[in-house]
Parts: sequence; structure tokens; C-alpha cells
Amino acid sequence: MDTAIEQQILDRLLRIEKELVEIREHVVDIDTLLSNEEKKLLDESVEREARGELSSLEDIEHSLPDKLHRTAYCCCEN
Repeated sequence: MDTAIEQQILDRLLRIEKELVEIREHVVDIDTLLSNEEKKLLDESVEREARGELSSLEDIEHSLPDKLHRTAYCCCEN
């Protein structure tokens, strides 16, 4: 193959590689996007937290009867 053609191919591949790097840097990770419903739920949760209305997992666990508390951890072992 002609050296000039090889150089043209190499130059074009390098440009394509640079474009791909730039695209990767600007692509949004779809897993980081929220749907409208998810955004609404998140906003509501933040508001509840600000008002002190959230319960910790520990508080919820202590409020469960012993049987339910144990079942929550054992249900997937079967």
C-alpha cells in the first residue's frame, strides 16, 4: 500500500479516536438520570428529612415484633 494512503488512514483513525474520547467525556450515564416520578419522590424525601419526619432503619426494626424482625433477615435463605 502506498505510504501516503497509509498516512491518510492513520490520520483519519487518530481523528476518530479523538472524537470518541470527547464523546465519552460528554456522554451522560443513564443510571444517574431520574424520571419525573423519582425526582418527585426524592424531593419529598428531602423535605421530610428537613422537617425531621424520617425514621431510621434502627427505629423501624425496634418497632417490629420479634418474629417479623427475624423474618426480614431470614426470608431469602431458603
